[in-house]
Amino acid sequence: MRSISPRAACLPRSTKTQSPRGNARTSAAGNSGTRSRLGVGGFYGALGPMIVRGMLGNNTPLIGGLALFVLAACGGISVLVSSA
Repeated sequence: MRSISPRAACLPRSTKTQSPRGNARTSAAGNSGTRSRLGVGGFYGALGPMIVRGMLGNNTPLIGGLALFVLAACGGISVLVSSA
């Protein structure tokens, strides 16, 4: 039984990420912004295809996937254009 029991190990101190004290507030603000953007993306990814199906009256999953593809393509193109 000992061979299948879970084992916990502690990481050495050097692998922990540490930020300077002056940047702690900036880092916290950046993390919350990233979380909110990912949350909105996940929310649209979950409900977007259903909204498109409801608007078009078509139950094909391809239509919902196409809507997400168009959204991602527009975002990618805007990043490429703005960085040039």
